[in-house]
Amino acid sequence: MGGLSIWSNDELTSLAELEELSSIGGGIWISYNSVLTSLTGLEGLSSVGGDVEINDNDALTNIAGLEGLFSIGGNFNIGSNDALTSLTGLEGLSSVGGIWIHGNSALTNLMGLEELTFIEENLLIENNYALASLAGLEGLTSIGGIGIYGNSA
Repeated sequence: MGGLSIWSNDELTSLAELEELSSIGGGIWISYNSVLTSLTGLEGLSSVGGDVEINDNDALTNIAGLEGLFSIGGNFNIGSNDALTSLTGLEGLSSVGGIWIHGNSALTNLMGLEELTFIEENLLIENNYALASLAGLEGLTSIGGIGIYGNSA
């Protein structure tokens, strides 16, 4: 299965040209894009068959652009996005294989995940030093396991 890989683009500021994309059979990897501030352009994406990894995007402040995504067949890994303050943009997500939210030093809450009801495997939340609330997880009804570590706020 194919996937979408957007990796190590030092001058990439927009994903607008991907606006017609509606599903991906494989995974998505968006990492090391130092000036990418949002995922706007991926609004038409409704499902991903594999993993979604959004890591080490220094200027990414939220997940806006993924509002249409309702299902991730694999795991969702979002980590080390230093400017990320919000998960806004994930409001449509209802089911996922597993979630690992880690090392997002400016993330204060989990708002944006309100529609998430089902996590097949684990929810791991670790080392998000500004995270002061689990607000956003109120809709969760089924989960394989949960781990919350090192969120000092």
